[in-house]
Order: sequence, then structure tokens, then C-alpha cells
Amino acid sequence: MDHFGSSINLGNLLTEIGANNSAGKYYQNAKMLHPQSISAHFGLILSIKMSTGDCEAAIKIFKNILRTDPSNYQVLTQLATIRFFLQQDEKCVTLLYKALAIKNDYLPALATMCELMRMRGCLDKAKLFYEKLLKLDPKQPTIPKALAKISF
Repeated sequence: MDHFGSSINLGNLLTEIGANNSAGKYYQNAKMLHPQSISAHFGLILSIKMSTGDCEAAIKIFKNILRTDPSNYQVLTQLATIRFFLQQDEKCVTLLYKALAIKNDYLPALATMCELMRMRGCLDKAKLFYEKLLKLDPKQPTIPKALAKISF
């Protein structure tokens, strides 16, 4: 197994036992190795959320980064994901569209948009995002299943 896979696995194990600060370090390492990784992206956000117990703290961190680097599509997506967890759909959508305007093939932004559109009942839009995600990442096993559930 490569360093990326080991980092994800260790992050997952540490999250399960509640060692969220340590888990975050492994997810961050995985994200550095493969910036497009959906697993690393969501793991990192989850570890920040779980370690602080306060999404607002994570939001402040990401907003400070965006003040100096407003075109950081990774941070825009991370902030959008937190907004997604907080069910702040409009803010989430705005941030995701900004991220995708900068890098339209960024898998974590597309994955978050897929889930958001699906949960909002915007199945036509969700289907378009799932199809794009599948085209970019055809080996992702969960995408065809999700697409089949919303296809009409």
C-alpha cells in the first residue's frame, strides 16, 4: 500500500477511536499526496469538525485563508463542505460554484455538489454533476450506485 492509502487508513482508524487531531494530520498528508482525493477531503473536514467540536472555529480558519488567497479552490470547497454539514445550502452552493469556476474538475467540489443537489431534490442537476464526476473518476465505485438511484 502506498503512503496515500496508509494515510487514509490511519486517519479512518484514528477518527473511529476519537483521536481526531492525529487523524487530521494523516488526512492532511493524504490530501497533500493526492489533492483530488474525495476521501482525504471529507476526512480532513470531519477531523477538524470533530476535534474542535465547533464548526465555527473551522469556518474562521478557512475564512482567514481566503482573505489572503481568495482563489484557493481547495479551501473554498472545505468551507462549502462545512456549510453542507451545517445545512447552510445557499452558502454551500455559492462556495462550490466559486471553487468550480476556478477548477472545474476538482473532485471533492463535484462530490459535495452531487450530494447537495441530491439532498435538495434537484435530481436533474445532481445527475449532471454525478455524470461529470463519473467521467473524471470512472473507478469510483459509489458513483454508479448513486447515479442509478436518481436516474429516471
